[in-house]
Amino acid sequence: ARFFLDFQTFCLISFTVVFGNKIGLSFEKSGILISSYMASGFSDVIIGIMLRKYNPYKIINVGFLICLSCFLIAILSHNYQLLLILYFLFGVGIACIFVSVFKITNDSYKSEELISANTTFQRIGGLGSICGGLLGGILIDIFGYNGFPIAIIIGCISYLTFLIFYKNYQ
Repeated sequence: ARFFLDFQTFCLISFTVVFGNKIGLSFEKSGILISSYMASGFSDVIIGIMLRKYNPYKIINVGFLICLSCFLIAILSHNYQLLLILYFLFGVGIACIFVSVFKITNDSYKSEELISANTTFQRIGGLGSICGGLLGGILIDIFGYNGFPIAIIIGCISYLTFLIFYKNYQ
């Protein structure tokens, strides 16, 4: 989950302005899309509260489904107001993944193991960031401006596919 979380986040931050400009938005409005994504940061607190009652693995899955839905709609509609809402909702989906992954990591390791676990956790995220930037750039070259949402959709589908195979072999 952490790999695909950083994959999506890095891809979004790297290519939103390019995407927005290609669909006819000014650079300023394209930047505001990123601000809309960042405005969802308060949802981390709400998700943290929800984790007291709900299974974090299910919240991660819901987060990926929210992210997938947002960019399936974004690829079809280039309405600025709708994109602002979708970017905000995408941030909520990312919050579901982010907070849940940290909770699972902290619950899975003893306090003396947390430093090495979090270091590995960060390395996995860094690898996801590199792959997200590379795949996003390659797909923009192939598919034009729609390559960016396609990269995010591929990240979500890859995670959900991984999850299905993981559960079947467990």
